[in-house]
Amino acid sequence: MALGAYLASNIYQGEMMELPQYRDIETIFEICIDEAKKSPCPKRKFGAVLVKDGEILGIECNRFVPGMEFICQDRCIRLNMPSGVDSMVGSCGHAEEWLIYEALKNGINIEGSDIYVAGILGDGTYLKKSEPAFYCMRCAMAMLRVGISGVFVPKIEGGWHYLSSNDAIQSAYNFAIGKEHA
Repeated sequence: MALGAYLASNIYQGEMMELPQYRDIETIFEICIDEAKKSPCPKRKFGAVLVKDGEILGIECNRFVPGMEFICQDRCIRLNMPSGVDSMVGSCGHAEEWLIYEALKNGINIEGSDIYVAGILGDGTYLKKSEPAFYCMRCAMAMLRVGISGVFVPKIEGGWHYLSSNDAIQSAYNFAIGKEHA
């Protein structure tokens, strides 16, 4: 079974999802947000969709890495930390990472695919950006390493900003050194 059939049938409400146009803005945004709502993270919930040639290959949210839940068992360790810093601290794998790990684990070629990612703050506010920006060096490096073409992040005014994986690395680097701000 292809990863698309496996992940979409097992993770997104038991249905195989196919998008004739993989830039179907509203449908992909809704899927990202629906998936983000499943995240156990009290600070920021993210949902991500992996798309290649118009087909959804996977849908994931940020969630605990098995065996690491104890780090945030009583209270999320990241609640008092600024977002985007010390990304290695915590017990959740990022939605983008889960997409990549599950695809590779299942032997699926994801080279040339794109990731759409959208998030929700703890207060329920959707995370949208006025300019193309990607802040996680950890995820940007993973995307570049496995051949993901790029990442789409939601615009404030609707639609998506696109960053190639190289641009995502540069954006994350600029954020890390203080040249860009969330």
